[in-house]
Amino acid sequence: MLTILKKFSYSMLDDLQNLRKLASNLTEEFKLVSQDFLIGLGTFVDKVTLPYSYTDKFRISDPCADPGSENAQPVCKPAYSFRNEMDMSNQLSDFTETLDKLNVSGNIDKDEGGFDALMQVAACYNQFGFRNNSRKIVIFMTDQGSHIAGDGRLAGIFTPNDGNCHTGVQFPGHYSKSLDMDYPSIEQVRFMKLIENDIIPIFAVGERVLDLYKQISDHLTQLSSVGQLSEDGSNLVDVVRASLNRITTTINLVVLDALGVHVKIEPLCNQKIGSHACGGVKYDQTVRFNITFSFDDCTANTPEKLTIPIVVTGFSTILVEVTTQCKCECEVRKFDDLCMNNGHLVCGACHCLEGFYGDNCNCSIGAPENKDNLDKCTPKDSSILKKMFRTSSLASVSSAEQVCSSRGRCECGKCLCRQPETPPGTSRPYVEYGDFCECNNFECPKGGNGKVCSGEGFCDCGKCNCNVTSLGVPKSEVLVAGPACDCAVSDEQCKDEDGVVCSGAGECVCGKCQCSPKHRGKYCQICDLCGPLNCQTHVDCVLCRTLRLDADSGESCGHYCNSPDIDTNKYRLLEDAETFLQDMQLSSNFQLMNCAENNDNETNCVVKFYIGITNDPESPEKVAYEVLIDSVVWCADKEFNPIWMAIGIILGLLVPVVFSLVVWKLYTRYLDQQEYLKFEEINKTAQWRTTESPIYQAAVTTYHNPTYKQLKSSSSLKRGSSLKRNLSLLRRGNTKPTLLASSDL
Repeated sequence: MLTILKKFSYSMLDDLQNLRKLASNLTEEFKLVSQDFLIGLGTFVDKVTLPYSYTDKFRISDPCADPGSENAQPVCKPAYSFRNEMDMSNQLSDFTETLDKLNVSGNIDKDEGGFDALMQVAACYNQFGFRNNSRKIVIFMTDQGSHIAGDGRLAGIFTPNDGNCHTGVQFPGHYSKSLDMDYPSIEQVRFMKLIENDIIPIFAVGERVLDLYKQISDHLTQLSSVGQLSEDGSNLVDVVRASLNRITTTINLVVLDALGVHVKIEPLCNQKIGSHACGGVKYDQTVRFNITFSFDDCTANTPEKLTIPIVVTGFSTILVEVTTQCKCECEVRKFDDLCMNNGHLVCGACHCLEGFYGDNCNCSIGAPENKDNLDKCTPKDSSILKKMFRTSSLASVSSAEQVCSSRGRCECGKCLCRQPETPPGTSRPYVEYGDFCECNNFECPKGGNGKVCSGEGFCDCGKCNCNVTSLGVPKSEVLVAGPACDCAVSDEQCKDEDGVVCSGAGECVCGKCQCSPKHRGKYCQICDLCGPLNCQTHVDCVLCRTLRLDADSGESCGHYCNSPDIDTNKYRLLEDAETFLQDMQLSSNFQLMNCAENNDNETNCVVKFYIGITNDPESPEKVAYEVLIDSVVWCADKEFNPIWMAIGIILGLLVPVVFSLVVWKLYTRYLDQQEYLKFEEINKTAQWRTTESPIYQAAVTTYHNPTYKQLKSSSSLKRGSSLKRNLSLLRRGNTKPTLLASSDL
């Protein structure tokens, strides 16, 4: 019973076309496993809502359309979450006809709604036509990641996925609760449906998401497998063939619900896979398993009989009936000395009275730990504490902090370790353990991918165990080693065609060659600095042939060119080297090594030559070379004096600077002169008038004393009356005038 669950966004168009071509080959491959097989087909894209799919009027009908070309023909079908295209059928023609009718769709983000589809296939397996007691295989094809639980919140979808069948309820073949429920979690897909309904997934995915689906596959069923699809999906048959071969040759047991019983499964076969499976099983071969059931404790509520389902992956479910025997006749010794008189010895074990605990009932609840018990909880080896506290000295670490390495508490002389919080998305819970809580399962070296033990091993007390998976399941074949489980064990990947590791010129580290400085290539098969591909190999020969040194000395260039690494037939003189080399470098298989050499003692000339390397596309390790010599030779004067060269350089630097300063000075002087002439011209044409400012006031102010005028007038009158008297005397004949007093003057 097989269904193909395929992503149908536009990036899988090539895969769809190849799936149509490979349909008949695919069914022939299934017939090699079983003649009585059924095949179905389902497709998925993503939830039809933002931010996963387009919802605008133009692109909801054609998600692949270009908004600028409204009249273009539709390219894609409208998006949808999951659709069951064809129920199970044994008719190949039905399968091919269904494929021919399908067309791709599109969405916005990279991740797809693949887990929605996988959950519906697993939940609706009866509705889709899966038969009971048959191998139920789902081929999951995609080139992108898948949304998981919690991603639906981006679209406002908060209702968790219920894991039930909702396909075909409203519309035939369509998943009807896509916009009502969130994506399922990996654990839901694994336990609720894949294991419960005995369905085996085969992930055929692109290279970009190969590691992602390997991690997902490790958390699903034991027989889940992952194969890498080529870019166009043309190798789908090879991927399916390898997965089917593994499924059909492996017997795996899975306990669904142990109902409180410890179930230990031990495969009794030569090729064990993990702890629950046998590999390499041939047709009609009997495989045996030893299954042990045990209880930790018997209580009054323990039933006498339990039915535990054990699934044989790909076949059916076996119901095992377990009978419990909790009541047995044992010796009872009350208040025995072995129990410190704090309990009864029943069947060889102490049953402590209320308030006491411990193997010998030697500890009381609520009582502080005594020094002896604290000493039992403190490491005697100081190196353990130094490692835990990451210090070279314990002087700063108190005795209280040393108890249980500060990672737990001491009870009755034993450390009860605190359990740290496990980060979201971690495959297994973080655990701290050890006699002194000195160990954990998460502080181990990380590989280049940033994962603890590279995701390929089990972290145990600071060291990676590469012999088991990250979940602690033993590996059937150990392929990696190293402190971080990131190195390939085998050196087969480093051997060349002759079986020599790294061509004898490097070291195989983690499945890859680390070449010496002179070598390169996948197998260190190419040497750039040795043999004919080394510039130094050809220097003397090129100088001789180009500068004709033999003409002066009478020697033949054979003295310089006589070497097993030199083939003068591969020497070529280029008249127009620049054009030729530009044309050659357009070839993707052509590489160019630039060599330049001079001969100061002889000609003081520089010769340019190149080594052109052409790689064989079919065999990259095979190369062809040719020595390309430039016909233009530059020669310097033999009488060349370096002092004159230094003077020339200095003058070449100073002259432009001085010249620039002179030009700048002349230019600024010219501008100043023009400004001055302009000023003079304005002065000549100006018309000036002389006038007094209306607000001008003289600097001198004159004031007249009013009393001074009256005094002056009275004096003048007195002088006048005296003159009159004198004149009258003269008229009377008195010739002697009267002398006027000074006061009369």
